[in-house]
Amino acid sequence: MGVEDYLTKPVTVEQVRQVLAATIEKLEDSYLSSIEQTKLSRRDNAGEPASEEDWLKSAIVGAGSMDSLQPAPEGWRDSRPIVLVLELTKTERVKGISVADWNLFKFAITNIACEILERDVPKHGFAWLYGNHAAVVLDPDHGLTESERLAECRRIGHTLVEETGRYLDLKLRYSLGEPKSSWHGIRESADEALKRLLTEDESNGAGQEAAPVPVLHQKHRKAIEFMIEYVHENYAEDITLEDLASRLFISKNYLNQLFKKTTGETFTNYVIRVRIEKAKALLSEGKYLIYEVSEMVGYQNVPYFSTLFKKYCGVSPSDLFKNKAK
Repeated sequence: MGVEDYLTKPVTVEQVRQVLAATIEKLEDSYLSSIEQTKLSRRDNAGEPASEEDWLKSAIVGAGSMDSLQPAPEGWRDSRPIVLVLELTKTERVKGISVADWNLFKFAITNIACEILERDVPKHGFAWLYGNHAAVVLDPDHGLTESERLAECRRIGHTLVEETGRYLDLKLRYSLGEPKSSWHGIRESADEALKRLLTEDESNGAGQEAAPVPVLHQKHRKAIEFMIEYVHENYAEDITLEDLASRLFISKNYLNQLFKKTTGETFTNYVIRVRIEKAKALLSEGKYLIYEVSEMVGYQNVPYFSTLFKKYCGVSPSDLFKNKAK
């Protein structure tokens, strides 16, 4: 098949350069994302000691037991941690943003959080979880009472919410887990905080806390991680919630509810968004026709794919294709 089958009209060298530049940018984003997802497993396989940030993330969201972790960094061995979980609320400002813009928001929130924590808490840790949630591990002064330590954590939570709203015009909510007697309780405290956020009434104001509730079951944590990974690896296939529910031995309705509360969107919408993001990247490469891209991201019905694409991106695939060819 000749090049004329892929282009709607002749292009200049400058236009080819623009397409290549856009493609390289997409590849860099994908490469950085893959590094973030695999660096922990690579270090574990190589036997290298994890950084403190990576260790904290493994302690909070890792699939293995706490006993299977590498030894705690020296600064956390005698800690009495309290985990604060932040949730970025899906307001109009963040709806429909690209993966690149989402990473910029995360970068900005991380900078604000770290500046506040460096100023107010000598011992702390910060890590992004899946979806729109981040965890702050705090270890306030051991000389304070438990109620005083919790009050200090609440003050920090309110500060994070207020400063993020002031500088970024983004809305955060937070919740606290229970204080633990050692670093082995980090994951349990994080589960408690996350569960409170997930069951909290959305009408509550930013920074308000819900009443104590049972921890998020380890099975449910793994289920959400499995679903997200499955979608990214199999977006070109026929993906159904019924199939995943049968694989995970969880009812379809409950699984969808759990997914929505964790990620902020339904499973169906998440699958569509991942597919459309992949389609945008493929169209930007300029190597495939629209019907080919449609099939590559799991849609056999091209008109339906075009309708979804325009709904999520604001332009049709053909318009994007033509703009790239200009």
